[in-house]
Amino acid sequence: MRVLVAVAGGQSHLFPLVPLAWAFRVSGHEVRLAGTTRSADAMAHTGLSTVTVGSGLKMTPADREELLNTAYGQPPWPPSWPVRPNQLTPQQIHYLAVLGRYTVAVAEAMASDLVAFAKHWRPDLIVHDTLALGARIAATLTNVPCVRYTHGTQDVFRVERYASTEHTALFQRFGLEVPTKTPNYVDTMPPSMFIGAERPCLSMRWIVHNGPGAAPRLPTKRPRVCVTWGVVSSALGTAAGNPYRQAIEAIAAAGADILVLTAADQIPLNLVLPYCDVIVHHGGEGTGMTAAALATTQLVITREPLDDQFGGRLARTGAAIHLTDNKNTADAIEKLLTDPSHQEAADRLREDIESQPTPLEVVKSLMARC
Repeated sequence: MRVLVAVAGGQSHLFPLVPLAWAFRVSGHEVRLAGTTRSADAMAHTGLSTVTVGSGLKMTPADREELLNTAYGQPPWPPSWPVRPNQLTPQQIHYLAVLGRYTVAVAEAMASDLVAFAKHWRPDLIVHDTLALGARIAATLTNVPCVRYTHGTQDVFRVERYASTEHTALFQRFGLEVPTKTPNYVDTMPPSMFIGAERPCLSMRWIVHNGPGAAPRLPTKRPRVCVTWGVVSSALGTAAGNPYRQAIEAIAAAGADILVLTAADQIPLNLVLPYCDVIVHHGGEGTGMTAAALATTQLVITREPLDDQFGGRLARTGAAIHLTDNKNTADAIEKLLTDPSHQEAADRLREDIESQPTPLEVVKSLMARC
């Protein structure tokens, strides 16, 4: 069986999909990993057979300014808004529309090449990340099943729905209507982090994959706190990074060792966290789920509504403290380092993650369904 795995996002979208792609491969299926030229190097390091489709969408200064202006400085959103969108204000809906247009633009940049490759290679199944909307077009045109993979909260949002004009135009470009049926999807969100009645079609265990790297030796006699702010926050510039610089000052004042991971050429997170007591991060799903899978307690400092949602979910498990400002950073770090209840909650969250079906089990389920 041939399986086409399409990823439109960068490493934060690619890495979580790699274990599932490899599960298909070791089950005896032929796999092609498709992504843009911007992801070519990262895809090559997965060990899978790859194909480049499109050059990707670069964030222009105008794009960056629009995201900053709409994302930062907003009051907290209602925790249950993904399942009750009627709670949103016009300003909040506008932000989702901005994200929706960006999502569609990312998908459009690779859609033509992805469709052409699917018609040429003739896969039996297409699996795609949340940004690769063109995969649904390719699946429809080649008449094969399509499965959407999500590694956190994003599939709850489906932000393309808030850019219906652009979303519709993307499908019409290929002579299609936007599908009304909810896509099949695989979700790595553990049950303790679900919202309300939200349930995935197929639940899968989060398997940590942060790319290749040499395992460091980082012994220390003092508590150690890892600080990272993610690829997207770095791309958005100084305004997005300020909270983490202030967190570093608070960690130093607490007498703990500090380990800062920058976005460029960083050591894979999963090789560092076993040497750390706490991680401070921006609320990225890949970072948060990796820490959760390794039972590392977390301080999540978010400044963007979708990250707020994920940070809130982590905090409700007790394994993390979630802040939307820096007013209580020092207190939060002290509590995570000294209150054992957070580590106990992190251990329970890891058990919840490990209780979910493995990628190999999910492959068997998908084969039975498709």
